[in-house]
Amino acid sequence: MSVEYKKDNSNKDSGQMFSRRIFLQSSFIAGIGLVSGGELWHEKNSVDCTYHEVRPAGASDKFLTITQLSDLHLKSIVYMYKKLAQRVNHIAPDVVVITGDSIDRDKDITMLDDFLSLLDRNSTKLAIMGNHEWTSGANVRDIEEVYKKHGCLLLINRSISFPAADRLVTITGIDSLKDGHPDIEAALHNVMPSANHILLGHCPLSHDIVEKQLENSAYTINLMLSGHTHGGQVNILGTAPMLPDACGNYVKGWYKGSQIPLYVSRGLGTVALPIRIGAAPEVATFKYFLT
Repeated sequence: MSVEYKKDNSNKDSGQMFSRRIFLQSSFIAGIGLVSGGELWHEKNSVDCTYHEVRPAGASDKFLTITQLSDLHLKSIVYMYKKLAQRVNHIAPDVVVITGDSIDRDKDITMLDDFLSLLDRNSTKLAIMGNHEWTSGANVRDIEEVYKKHGCLLLINRSISFPAADRLVTITGIDSLKDGHPDIEAALHNVMPSANHILLGHCPLSHDIVEKQLENSAYTINLMLSGHTHGGQVNILGTAPMLPDACGNYVKGWYKGSQIPLYVSRGLGTVALPIRIGAAPEVATFKYFLT
């Protein structure tokens, strides 16, 4: 509906028009607040479990199930995290990967300890550092010991290889591009090229750097898993107005237009404000078919 205003220079009418415009603007903003306000708690605390298939060239019918947890930002073990652990245990993945920013403060190491105790010990567990671990003030050795206590290996520029369904799988973890010291050369030191090679890197921009560094090497990465972005945390109509450093052009979901397929998880926690709009928390599970 369009409204036609006749030009009138009287102060009274101008004041009425101004007041009406302010009223309409305020009503619109308030309406958005009421609609989104009812969704804030729901989106922040309702976890999406997403499922994906990854089939490298020449893949067999045998597969490895990998569940990714990212950006936990643990401050307390609230109901969402207890429910999250139950879901992961129900999925019963072969491998759980934790892709950084599990804690924000050194005292939150106890929360990480409590959360890991909720996860089934039968899965192989691997973790990497995010920028918040580095700025938390926590001792890296203490973080590593908590992970180790729960059967989880912390990969800082390091790789691990293990058998799966008569195949060899290699998973490489590089340090956070933001506030850390990623070194793919060190991570691949004494590691033989593998037909099933998965890369974990907290910041998605690491994808472009690693891809360039490995361009003329014998190494092929079949999948990279990242986080850091929170999907924008506030994502309106597909646009994330605020993203942290070291994201590049990546926000969330799949990016398959290059040599290394990349998946960017929306993660689970929040920073700055405890809200999520258009970027619900996510647990991503991958059915990775082995070559």
